Amino acid sequence: MAISHLEYSKAETEHVDLVAGDLLMITCDPKLRVEKLTGGVAHILMKQPGDVVVYRNIDAKAKDQYPGASYSMKLETKNGWAYFHYNITSLKVSDSGLWQCLTQTGPDNEKKYIRNMTLRVEPAADVGQVEFRLVKTSDGKEVKLIHEEGGTHSSTTGVTLLSGTYTMSCVAENGYPEPKYTIVLNGQVISQIEFATLNLTTADTNLACNVKVPRQEFSEHTLVFQLRVKEVEPEITCSTTGARVNDGRAVMNCTVVAADVTCKKVVWKSGTTNQNFEHGGTKVMGYDLSCMSNGVNSVWSSLEVKNLQQEHFDDTYFIKIKDTTAGDFQKEHQLKLLRKAGALNGSVQMTSLGSLALISVVTLLKMIL
Repeated sequence: MAISHLEYSKAETEHVDLVAGDLLMITCDPKLRVEKLTGGVAHILMKQPGDVVVYRNIDAKAKDQYPGASYSMKLETKNGWAYFHYNITSLKVSDSGLWQCLTQTGPDNEKKYIRNMTLRVEPAADVGQVEFRLVKTSDGKEVKLIHEEGGTHSSTTGVTLLSGTYTMSCVAENGYPEPKYTIVLNGQVISQIEFATLNLTTADTNLACNVKVPRQEFSEHTLVFQLRVKEVEPEITCSTTGARVNDGRAVMNCTVVAADVTCKKVVWKSGTTNQNFEHGGTKVMGYDLSCMSNGVNSVWSSLEVKNLQQEHFDDTYFIKIKDTTAGDFQKEHQLKLLRKAGALNGSVQMTSLGSLALISVVTLLKMIL
Protein backbone atom coordinates (compact mmCIF):
# COMPACT_ATOMS: atom_id res chain seq x y z
CA MET A 1 0.00 0.00 0.00
CA ALA A 2 1.25 3.45 -0.90
CA ILE A 3 0.38 6.79 0.67
CA SER A 4 -0.57 9.76 -1.50
CA HIS A 5 -0.63 13.24 -0.02
CA LEU A 6 -2.46 15.93 -1.97
CA GLU A 7 -0.99 19.07 -0.51
CA TYR A 8 -2.64 22.40 -1.10
CA SER A 9 -2.79 23.53 -4.72
CA LYS A 10 -3.90 26.78 -6.35
CA ALA A 11 -5.40 24.96 -9.35
CA GLU A 12 -9.11 25.55 -9.85
CA THR A 13 -9.68 21.82 -10.29
CA GLU A 14 -6.95 19.22 -9.86
CA HIS A 15 -6.87 15.87 -11.65
CA VAL A 16 -5.13 13.05 -9.78
CA ASP A 17 -4.57 9.36 -10.64
CA LEU A 18 -4.61 7.05 -7.62
CA VAL A 19 -4.47 3.32 -6.93
CA ALA A 20 -7.21 1.30 -5.27
CA GLY A 21 -6.25 0.16 -1.77
CA ASP A 22 -3.87 3.04 -1.12
CA LEU A 23 -4.23 5.66 1.59
CA LEU A 24 -4.96 9.25 0.56
CA MET A 25 -4.43 12.42 2.58
CA ILE A 26 -6.06 15.61 1.29
CA THR A 27 -4.92 18.90 2.78
CA CYS A 28 -7.35 21.82 2.75
CA ASP A 29 -6.49 25.38 3.70
CA PRO A 30 -9.56 27.44 4.71
CA LYS A 31 -7.42 30.56 5.28
CA LEU A 32 -8.60 30.75 8.89
CA ARG A 33 -6.71 31.83 11.97
CA VAL A 34 -6.89 29.31 14.80
CA GLU A 35 -8.79 31.73 17.04
CA LYS A 36 -11.60 31.89 14.46
CA LEU A 37 -12.29 28.14 14.49
CA THR A 38 -15.66 28.56 16.15
CA GLY A 39 -18.37 26.02 16.68
CA GLY A 40 -20.54 27.80 14.12
CA VAL A 41 -18.32 26.79 11.21
CA ALA A 42 -18.69 23.32 9.69
CA HIS A 43 -15.69 21.82 7.91
CA ILE A 44 -16.83 19.41 5.23
CA LEU A 45 -15.34 16.91 2.79
CA MET A 46 -17.88 16.27 0.04
CA LYS A 47 -18.08 13.96 -2.97
CA GLN A 48 -19.97 14.59 -6.20
CA PRO A 49 -22.37 13.92 -7.74
CA GLY A 50 -25.12 14.41 -5.21
CA ASP A 51 -23.35 16.52 -2.56
CA VAL A 52 -22.49 13.37 -0.58
CA VAL A 53 -20.96 14.50 2.72
CA VAL A 54 -18.11 12.14 3.51
CA TYR A 55 -16.90 13.96 6.59
CA ARG A 56 -18.43 16.83 8.59
CA ASN A 57 -17.10 18.43 11.74
CA ILE A 58 -18.39 21.46 13.62
CA ASP A 59 -15.97 21.90 16.51
CA ALA A 60 -12.57 21.57 14.90
CA LYS A 61 -10.75 22.34 18.17
CA ALA A 62 -12.47 19.71 20.25
CA LYS A 63 -9.88 17.05 19.44
CA ASP A 64 -6.71 16.73 17.47
CA GLN A 65 -7.97 13.76 15.47
CA TYR A 66 -11.39 12.47 14.46
CA PRO A 67 -11.21 8.76 13.55
CA GLY A 68 -13.71 7.03 11.31
CA ALA A 69 -14.09 3.69 9.56
CA SER A 70 -12.75 4.83 6.18
CA TYR A 71 -12.48 8.59 6.54
CA SER A 72 -10.92 10.79 9.19
CA MET A 73 -9.78 14.36 9.67
CA LYS A 74 -6.86 15.87 11.53
CA LEU A 75 -6.46 19.53 12.40
CA GLU A 76 -2.99 21.02 12.12
CA THR A 77 -2.14 24.45 13.47
CA LYS A 78 0.92 26.14 12.10
CA ASN A 79 2.04 29.69 12.87
CA GLY A 80 -1.47 30.50 14.06
CA TRP A 81 -3.20 29.17 10.90
CA ALA A 82 -5.48 26.15 10.63
CA TYR A 83 -5.05 23.31 8.12
CA PHE A 84 -7.33 20.30 7.71
CA HIS A 85 -5.98 16.90 6.65
CA TYR A 86 -8.66 14.48 5.46
CA ASN A 87 -7.61 10.83 5.31
CA ILE A 88 -9.14 8.08 3.19
CA THR A 89 -7.67 4.89 4.60
CA SER A 90 -8.34 2.52 1.70
CA LEU A 91 -9.23 3.95 -1.70
CA LYS A 92 -11.86 2.18 -3.78
CA VAL A 93 -12.65 2.44 -7.49
CA SER A 94 -15.97 3.97 -6.43
CA ASP A 95 -14.02 6.86 -4.87
CA SER A 96 -13.37 8.17 -8.39
CA GLY A 97 -15.03 11.50 -9.07
CA LEU A 98 -15.05 15.13 -7.96
CA TRP A 99 -14.15 15.79 -4.33
CA GLN A 100 -14.53 19.15 -2.59
CA CYS A 101 -13.54 20.53 0.76
CA LEU A 102 -15.52 23.51 2.00
CA THR A 103 -16.74 25.42 5.00
CA GLN A 104 -20.37 26.10 5.85
CA THR A 105 -21.41 28.99 8.10
CA GLY A 106 -24.35 31.07 9.26
CA PRO A 107 -28.07 30.40 9.45
CA ASP A 108 -28.22 30.04 5.66
CA ASN A 109 -25.39 27.49 5.65
CA GLU A 110 -23.35 29.64 3.28
CA LYS A 111 -20.74 27.52 1.52
CA LYS A 112 -17.15 28.48 0.79
CA TYR A 113 -15.41 26.03 -1.52
CA ILE A 114 -11.74 25.64 -0.65
CA ARG A 115 -10.53 22.92 -2.98
CA ASN A 116 -11.81 20.87 -5.97
CA MET A 117 -10.16 17.57 -6.91
CA THR A 118 -11.09 15.06 -9.60
CA LEU A 119 -9.79 11.65 -8.53
CA ARG A 120 -9.34 8.64 -10.77
CA VAL A 121 -8.98 5.43 -8.79
CA GLU A 122 -8.04 2.19 -10.58
CA PRO A 123 -6.40 -1.09 -9.56
CA ALA A 124 -2.64 -1.14 -10.11
CA ALA A 125 -1.60 -2.99 -13.30
CA ASP A 126 1.71 -4.00 -14.84
CA VAL A 127 2.78 -2.94 -18.34
CA GLY A 128 1.59 -6.01 -20.24
CA GLN A 129 3.00 -6.27 -23.76
CA VAL A 130 5.63 -3.68 -24.72
CA GLU A 131 6.59 -2.84 -28.32
CA PHE A 132 9.98 -1.29 -29.08
CA ARG A 133 10.04 0.10 -32.63
CA LEU A 134 12.85 1.73 -34.65
CA VAL A 135 11.96 3.45 -37.97
CA LYS A 136 14.39 4.98 -40.48
CA THR A 137 13.12 8.43 -41.40
CA SER A 138 14.37 8.40 -45.01
CA ASP A 139 12.51 5.30 -46.20
CA GLY A 140 10.16 4.21 -43.39
CA LYS A 141 11.83 0.82 -42.95
CA GLU A 142 11.45 -0.48 -39.41
CA VAL A 143 12.61 -3.09 -36.95
CA LYS A 144 10.73 -3.94 -33.78
CA LEU A 145 11.06 -5.98 -30.63
CA ILE A 146 7.99 -7.17 -28.71
CA HIS A 147 8.20 -7.95 -25.02
CA GLU A 148 5.35 -10.34 -24.27
CA GLU A 149 3.19 -10.05 -21.18
CA GLY A 150 4.21 -12.50 -18.50
CA GLY A 151 7.65 -13.09 -20.02
CA THR A 152 11.03 -12.51 -18.45
CA HIS A 153 11.91 -8.97 -17.47
CA SER A 154 14.38 -8.53 -20.35
CA SER A 155 14.14 -9.07 -24.12
CA THR A 156 17.08 -8.67 -26.51
CA THR A 157 17.55 -8.93 -30.27
CA GLY A 158 20.39 -8.14 -32.67
CA VAL A 159 19.76 -5.90 -35.70
CA THR A 160 21.87 -4.67 -38.62
CA LEU A 161 21.04 -1.15 -39.79
CA LEU A 162 22.34 1.55 -42.10
CA SER A 163 23.59 4.70 -40.42
CA GLY A 164 21.27 7.68 -40.39
CA THR A 165 18.34 9.26 -38.58
CA TYR A 166 15.76 7.06 -36.87
CA THR A 167 12.63 7.66 -34.83
CA MET A 168 11.92 5.22 -32.05
CA SER A 169 9.02 4.42 -29.80
CA CYS A 170 8.69 2.19 -26.77
CA VAL A 171 5.04 1.78 -25.81
CA ALA A 172 3.44 -0.40 -23.14
CA GLU A 173 0.03 -1.89 -23.84
CA ASN A 174 -1.12 -1.43 -20.23
CA GLY A 175 0.18 -0.07 -16.97
CA TYR A 176 -1.45 1.84 -14.12
CA PRO A 177 -0.36 4.27 -12.85
CA GLU A 178 1.21 5.56 -16.08
CA PRO A 179 4.48 3.69 -16.78
CA LYS A 180 7.80 5.54 -16.65
CA TYR A 181 10.16 5.21 -19.64
CA THR A 182 13.92 5.57 -19.98
CA ILE A 183 15.65 5.31 -23.38
CA VAL A 184 19.36 4.51 -23.21
CA LEU A 185 21.89 4.61 -26.08
CA ASN A 186 25.33 3.12 -25.38
CA GLY A 187 24.70 3.42 -21.65
CA GLN A 188 23.64 7.10 -21.79
CA VAL A 189 20.06 8.24 -21.13
CA ILE A 190 18.73 10.08 -24.20
CA SER A 191 15.01 10.31 -23.37
CA GLN A 192 12.66 9.86 -20.44
CA ILE A 193 9.51 9.61 -22.51
CA GLU A 194 8.44 6.81 -24.83
CA PHE A 195 9.58 8.56 -28.04
CA ALA A 196 12.93 9.82 -29.35
CA THR A 197 14.76 10.78 -32.56
CA LEU A 198 18.37 9.72 -32.88
CA ASN A 199 21.19 9.64 -35.42
CA LEU A 200 22.80 6.20 -35.44
CA THR A 201 26.44 5.81 -36.43
CA THR A 202 28.85 2.89 -36.64
CA ALA A 203 29.96 3.71 -33.07
CA ASP A 204 26.53 2.81 -31.66
CA THR A 205 26.20 -0.72 -30.29
CA ASN A 206 23.32 -0.81 -27.83
CA LEU A 207 19.87 0.81 -27.66
CA ALA A 208 17.60 -0.03 -24.72
CA CYS A 209 14.17 0.89 -23.41
CA ASN A 210 13.41 0.52 -19.71
CA VAL A 211 9.75 0.70 -18.71
CA LYS A 212 8.25 0.40 -15.24
CA VAL A 213 4.98 1.08 -13.49
CA PRO A 214 5.99 3.23 -10.48
CA ARG A 215 4.88 0.71 -7.84
CA GLN A 216 6.97 -1.49 -5.56
CA GLU A 217 5.06 -4.61 -6.54
CA PHE A 218 6.14 -4.35 -10.20
CA SER A 219 9.57 -4.93 -11.72
CA GLU A 220 11.30 -2.93 -14.44
CA HIS A 221 11.10 -4.37 -17.97
CA THR A 222 14.00 -3.90 -20.39
CA LEU A 223 14.01 -4.23 -24.18
CA VAL A 224 17.39 -4.11 -25.95
CA PHE A 225 18.48 -3.72 -29.58
CA GLN A 226 22.07 -4.90 -29.99
CA LEU A 227 23.15 -2.76 -32.93
CA ARG A 228 25.43 -3.36 -35.88
CA VAL A 229 25.37 -0.09 -37.83
CA LYS A 230 26.85 -0.01 -41.34
CA GLU A 231 27.93 3.22 -42.99
CA VAL A 232 26.55 4.47 -46.30
CA GLU A 233 29.70 5.74 -48.01
CA PRO A 234 29.21 9.28 -49.40
CA GLU A 235 29.60 9.51 -53.17
CA ILE A 236 29.15 12.35 -55.68
CA THR A 237 29.06 11.69 -59.44
CA CYS A 238 28.80 14.66 -61.80
CA SER A 239 28.47 15.53 -65.49
CA THR A 240 28.48 18.88 -67.31
CA THR A 241 27.05 20.20 -70.56
CA GLY A 242 29.72 21.78 -72.76
CA ALA A 243 29.47 25.50 -73.51
CA ARG A 244 31.38 28.51 -74.88
CA VAL A 245 32.00 32.01 -73.62
CA ASN A 246 28.93 34.21 -74.23
CA ASP A 247 26.61 31.19 -74.40
CA GLY A 248 23.35 31.57 -72.52
CA ARG A 249 23.79 28.72 -70.05
CA ALA A 250 25.67 25.64 -68.87
CA VAL A 251 24.53 23.03 -66.35
CA MET A 252 26.43 20.86 -63.89
CA ASN A 253 24.43 17.76 -62.82
CA CYS A 254 25.39 15.62 -59.82
CA THR A 255 24.03 12.47 -58.22
CA VAL A 256 24.67 12.59 -54.48
CA VAL A 257 24.64 9.45 -52.32
CA ALA A 258 24.90 9.53 -48.51
CA ALA A 259 23.04 8.32 -45.45
CA ASP A 260 19.74 10.22 -45.08
CA VAL A 261 20.83 12.79 -47.66
CA THR A 262 18.25 15.45 -48.53
CA CYS A 263 18.29 18.44 -50.86
CA LYS A 264 18.81 20.76 -47.90
CA LYS A 265 22.01 18.90 -47.04
CA VAL A 266 23.50 19.56 -50.50
CA VAL A 267 25.34 22.87 -50.97
CA TRP A 268 27.17 24.26 -54.02
CA LYS A 269 29.95 26.82 -53.67
CA SER A 270 32.02 29.02 -55.98
CA GLY A 271 35.74 28.59 -55.32
CA THR A 272 36.45 32.08 -56.69
CA THR A 273 33.81 34.14 -54.88
CA ASN A 274 33.02 31.77 -51.95
CA GLN A 275 29.34 32.25 -52.81
CA ASN A 276 27.15 29.44 -51.46
CA PHE A 277 24.16 28.10 -53.39
CA GLU A 278 21.73 26.32 -51.07
CA HIS A 279 18.46 24.56 -51.84
CA GLY A 280 15.74 26.56 -50.16
CA GLY A 281 18.18 29.43 -49.53
CA THR A 282 18.51 32.89 -51.04
CA LYS A 283 18.43 32.90 -54.85
CA VAL A 284 21.65 34.17 -56.45
CA MET A 285 21.38 36.22 -59.65
CA GLY A 286 22.84 34.44 -62.67
CA TYR A 287 22.42 30.96 -61.19
CA ASP A 288 19.60 28.44 -60.89
CA LEU A 289 19.60 25.52 -58.47
CA SER A 290 17.49 22.36 -58.82
CA CYS A 291 17.17 19.23 -56.71
CA MET A 292 14.98 16.15 -56.40
CA SER A 293 14.97 12.84 -54.57
CA ASN A 294 16.64 10.01 -56.42
CA GLY A 295 15.49 7.21 -54.13
CA VAL A 296 16.71 6.08 -50.72
CA ASN A 297 19.92 7.86 -49.60
CA SER A 298 20.27 9.63 -52.96
CA VAL A 299 19.36 12.98 -54.52
CA TRP A 300 19.98 14.63 -57.89
CA SER A 301 21.22 18.23 -57.77
CA SER A 302 22.11 20.65 -60.57
CA LEU A 303 23.63 24.12 -60.75
CA GLU A 304 22.86 26.16 -63.87
CA VAL A 305 25.20 29.05 -64.72
CA LYS A 306 23.76 31.76 -66.98
CA ASN A 307 25.28 34.38 -69.34
CA LEU A 308 28.63 32.64 -69.46
CA GLN A 309 31.85 34.61 -69.22
CA GLN A 310 35.46 33.45 -69.10
CA GLU A 311 35.54 33.76 -65.30
CA HIS A 312 32.82 31.11 -65.05
CA PHE A 313 35.09 28.62 -66.83
CA ASP A 314 38.08 29.64 -64.71
CA ASP A 315 36.08 29.05 -61.52
CA THR A 316 36.11 25.76 -59.60
CA TYR A 317 32.73 24.81 -58.16
CA PHE A 318 32.36 22.60 -55.11
CA ILE A 319 29.36 20.44 -54.24
CA LYS A 320 29.18 19.41 -50.60
CA ILE A 321 27.08 17.06 -48.47
CA LYS A 322 26.58 18.59 -45.03
CA ASP A 323 26.31 16.68 -41.77
CA THR A 324 27.19 13.18 -42.88
CA THR A 325 28.10 10.75 -40.11
CA ALA A 326 31.76 11.21 -41.08
CA GLY A 327 31.47 15.01 -41.33
CA ASP A 328 31.13 17.16 -44.44
CA PHE A 329 31.99 15.53 -47.78
CA GLN A 330 32.67 17.51 -50.98
CA LYS A 331 33.82 17.22 -54.57
CA GLU A 332 35.13 19.87 -56.97
CA HIS A 333 33.82 20.42 -60.47
CA GLN A 334 34.35 22.80 -63.43
CA LEU A 335 32.39 23.92 -66.45
CA LYS A 336 33.42 22.33 -69.77
CA LEU A 337 34.73 24.92 -72.27
CA LEU A 338 34.23 24.08 -75.96
CA ARG A 339 36.53 25.45 -78.72
CA LYS A 340 35.31 28.50 -80.61
CA ALA A 341 33.14 27.62 -83.58
CA GLY A 342 34.68 30.31 -85.84
CA ALA A 343 38.26 29.05 -85.52
CA LEU A 344 37.27 25.47 -86.20
CA ASN A 345 35.14 26.26 -89.26
CA GLY A 346 37.70 28.73 -90.70
CA SER A 347 40.50 26.17 -90.80
CA VAL A 348 38.29 23.73 -92.66
CA GLN A 349 37.36 26.37 -95.24
CA MET A 350 41.01 27.35 -95.86
CA THR A 351 42.00 23.76 -96.50
CA SER A 352 39.17 23.35 -98.98
CA LEU A 353 40.07 26.51 -100.99
CA GLY A 354 43.75 25.52 -101.19
CA SER A 355 42.86 22.13 -102.60
CA LEU A 356 40.61 23.68 -105.24
CA ALA A 357 43.40 26.07 -106.37
CA LEU A 358 45.89 23.22 -106.76
CA ILE A 359 43.44 21.18 -108.83
CA SER A 360 42.84 24.18 -111.12
CA VAL A 361 46.58 24.69 -111.77
CA VAL A 362 47.15 21.01 -112.61
CA THR A 363 44.20 21.02 -115.01
CA LEU A 364 45.48 24.14 -116.81
CA LEU A 365 48.98 22.65 -117.31
CA LYS A 366 47.50 19.52 -118.82
CA MET A 367 45.56 21.59 -121.31
CA ILE A 368 48.69 23.55 -122.40
CA LEU A 369 50.75 20.44 -122.83
